[in-house]
This record gives sequence, structure tokens and C-alpha cells, in this order.
Amino acid sequence: MNGEAHLPNVAVIGAGLGGLSAAIRLAATGFAVDLYERSDSVGGKAGTLTESGFRFDTGPSLVTMKDVFDDLFSSVGRRAEEYLSFVPLPVICRYFYPDSTTLDAFFEPDRFGREIQSKTTANGSTKLPGTSFSGTACMIRPPMARRSSGSH
Repeated sequence: MNGEAHLPNVAVIGAGLGGLSAAIRLAATGFAVDLYERSDSVGGKAGTLTESGFRFDTGPSLVTMKDVFDDLFSSVGRRAEEYLSFVPLPVICRYFYPDSTTLDAFFEPDRFGREIQSKTTANGSTKLPGTSFSGTACMIRPPMARRSSGSH
């Protein structure tokens, strides 16, 4: 050897979002990384299924912590936007309850807060069966959805 420290090889088991992130960070710090995945594709629960000409997301359909993606890409000198397109959604999702009540989770924190307030009693307890909300609901960061380019 020429006096340089040699980092050991590292095996990462599972190529879901966590495994991919770990492999990227390890490789960026100089480790030789072998990534193992039992499925035919990477992404884990954030994968897709194509059937009869239709594409279905098989896992998370929105990103609520874009800063985690930004931090990962930044750690290797890149920007997430170089590889992914993030599109803010006005309504993140809609919850349906047995009594026909619906609750919209809005992108805009103040509007989401008003929606929660309109579905709760004056003392803060919920009107929705089997549901409770905390005061942190208005601190939700803007969620994003992935927009793909090309056909599927």
C-alpha cells in the first residue's frame, strides 16, 4: 500500500429508499458499496406496478419531508431537482369517515388548520370517530408529489 487508509467494502441489504440513501452516502465517503435487492427493481415500497397499460404507485404517493431528499442530494454535491420533479398539491389527501364526514389535508398550513378546526369541538377534541389531532398539524411542511416524464 502507499500509506493511504483503505476503507472496507460495505454491503447494503435492501434497495428501498433507506438502503439507496445509505448506499449513496457511504459511496460518497469512499466506501466500496455492494447493494443487494431481492426484487426485480429498486425503490422498495416506493415502487410501481404496471398492469394492462396502467401504472400504479405501490407505496407512498406523496413526499412530506422534501428537505430529506434535498439533504441527501446535497451531501453528494447534487440537487434533487436535477433528477426529480416535485409538484405541490393543493389537497394532499382526503380522509373519509363512517359518518360520511370528510377531512381535506390542504397543502397550505393555515387552510389545513382551519379545516381541522372546523372538524373539532371548541375544546379541541375531535368530532371525527376514532381520530385525534395535535396542535402540530399546522406545522406540516409543504408536501410534494413526484411527476414523471415520458410514458409508463
